[in-house]
Amino acid sequence: MLDGIQGGYHLWGFNEAAGGDSLTGTLKSQNFVLGGNGRLNFLVSGGRDIDKLYVALVRASDGKELFKETATNYEEYQRKIWDASQYIGQELYIKVVDHSTGGFGHINVDDFNVPVKVQNQ
Repeated sequence: MLDGIQGGYHLWGFNEAAGGDSLTGTLKSQNFVLGGNGRLNFLVSGGRDIDKLYVALVRASDGKELFKETATNYEEYQRKIWDASQYIGQELYIKVVDHSTGGFGHINVDDFNVPVKVQNQ
């Protein structure tokens, strides 16, 4: 752990030199088929706005957001857990959304743990 940041490859959504909280964007993972016990977990921090700053689990077939989580206007990471067991076997993806430009208008994420079904090739 370095300066309170867990993990080694976190996404820090605030960059003062590039524009700070005025920066916006969306990040989408690759699609995956949910496997294992269907329980996902990850770390999130930053601003709190469930409509403009959030992490979502999305069904690939129709774009429906199945779970959403925002932060708490605090920079220390908090672990979030989703029980998505009802979606085991479905093709999904994770989306990180930052459409906020005000104070605390950023989101930070790290350490996603997602049980996936390995596809035979």
